Formats: sequence, C-alpha cells, structure tokens
Amino acid sequence: MNRRVRTKNVEDLLFFDIETVSRNPEPIIDTKEYDLYAWFIRDKETNKIPEHDVIVDSYKRNAALKPEFNKIVCISVGFVKGDTIYYKAITGDQKEIIEEFYSIVSETGKLLAGHNIIGFDLPVIRLKAFECGVQSSLPETLNDSGAKPWTIAENLFDTMDITKGTYFNNISLDSMCMLAGVDTPKDDISGSQVTETFYKGEIERIAKSAR
Repeated sequence: MNRRVRTKNVEDLLFFDIETVSRNPEPIIDTKEYDLYAWFIRDKETNKIPEHDVIVDSYKRNAALKPEFNKIVCISVGFVKGDTIYYKAITGDQKEIIEEFYSIVSETGKLLAGHNIIGFDLPVIRLKAFECGVQSSLPETLNDSGAKPWTIAENLFDTMDITKGTYFNNISLDSMCMLAGVDTPKDDISGSQVTETFYKGEIERIAKSAR
C-alpha cells in the first residue's frame, strides 16, 4: 500500500456506499425510458432494436447500474471513532436521501472513502442530484464533471483505486476482502439481487446488507 494510505488516520474518513435499483421493476412500453433503453442496447452495427423480451431481460439485469435508468434507494455512511464504528443507512425518497447525505458530508468535514466511488458512486450521486434538482454541497475538488480520475483521487480514498494500482482490471469489494482475509460486508444479497429485493418491499434487508 502507498505511504498516503499507511499514514492516514482512519478517524478522518467518512465511508459511504450507494445502492441503486432500476427505475421500475421492468421497462414500461410507450415511455421515454423504454425507448431510450431499447436504443441503448440496440445492435450497434445495424441499429436494430431487440425484441421486447430481450429488452425486459436486459433491463432487469443491467438498468440498476446505469444512471439514466436507475435510482438511489440507500446510501450507507459510517465512520470510526476510537474503538467504535458509527453507521447509518439513509433510505426513503431519492431526493431526501441525497440531501441527507450531502448534509452529513458537510457536517462531519471528513474525507470521503469507499470502493469504486470515483467510477460509480460519486458520478451517480451527481447525476441523480441533477435529476432531482438538488444543488450539490460537495467541495468542488470532488466534482467529477470534467475532471480527471487521478485528480479526484487526490481528495478522497477509493479503495478500488488504491488496491488496483496500475492493474488493468477492476477489483471487486468481495475480491479485496478475500485478499485482506476479512469477511465481505455484502453477505446477504449480492448487487444483482438489490433491485428484486427492493421491489419485494425489503428495503431494510438492503440497508442491513449495505453495512
């Protein structure tokens, strides 16, 4: 691990993670979302739109990872003080979730930390805040719009970025935990199950799994 990581006090960090699901249980025909998603997964050589069943299957499997077609249903935040870990799962309306997250970041003044937050969590929060009409209160140094990943990396702790180094492929949180010899925090439901779990009305299960 690099020197910056070894010398950083864990109590200065605010860890966070977002959980996203597709906007709807499945795409709704004759809506803008349906048309945009169908075009998104079209055959790039012929521009042919897939059959309805293919669109539905793809949407259920992949829409939660696309900010154009997803929504945030939980942001978990946590920090360490002494021997105690403080944790909160923010759930509810997407707009309210983002506003509370921004408030916590502002109030604590801690350095943001998490896994793949440069490539996923931060840009998704920015785009969903834009969608909801929420003005970002994050420091400008964390505004990824028009920024380079390595510039953002200087102002937070992304465990994927730190662990991956110059390795070509990404390293999942599960893999990182395995290498470190610790249990994965997502031991109940996997990321691919979050949407299904949410639409079953089991948001508390998602919040618990996000610890």
